[in-house]
Amino acid sequence: MKRRILSILCCGAMLLLLCACSESSSGNSGEIKNNTSSTVESVPATTVAEQEDQTVVDGVNLDGGTYKVPTYDIYIQVPNYHRIENGYIDLFSDNDDIIISFASLFSESGTTTEQAYKDTLDNYISGMENYAKIDNLTVEKDENVTINGIDMYKFEGKLNCHAETGNYSLYTIGYTFIMDGIPCCVQGTVYNDDQPEEMINTTRDTVNAMIKTLRSSL
Repeated sequence: MKRRILSILCCGAMLLLLCACSESSSGNSGEIKNNTSSTVESVPATTVAEQEDQTVVDGVNLDGGTYKVPTYDIYIQVPNYHRIENGYIDLFSDNDDIIISFASLFSESGTTTEQAYKDTLDNYISGMENYAKIDNLTVEKDENVTINGIDMYKFEGKLNCHAETGNYSLYTIGYTFIMDGIPCCVQGTVYNDDQPEEMINTTRDTVNAMIKTLRSSL
């Protein structure tokens, strides 16, 4: 009889011990979940939205990141086009139909926006020979503007080109300026043979949006 009573008491003690362990384990699991939840909530809900807004300028999506001129404090947002390094010119190409370039002439010292226009245009004509044989540029619209405190010369017109099949022209728009002591130019050109109006408008809008993001720091 005593043995049965002792056995019953031992079983009861074991059951109580198992229940206590189960509650302790459940409590620890809850703490881990709470820690994970609090970490997620600590990230502001507006962070992603704010970052996305910074890539959209005047309705144009500049989601290709920030381009920085090597060794100079010159930054600009670019579209998500294929990047090609081409000497003094970095190209951002949309299937070679639209090409937006950023020229920075390290070997030249900046003087005026007009001289920057001449220097960067000469560099552009020689640097783009693989895409078109450019003779000259006919400026149809131009003006001096100041954007983000930077004086610029804005031009819009046609690049006059030649080929074995004859002469032709390409729509182009650009801004020349001097920044961090060197002549620079942001220029967009439609290289598609048909020169569709939609591509012309896209090029104009994209270059106009990009130039508004030009700055000397991130």
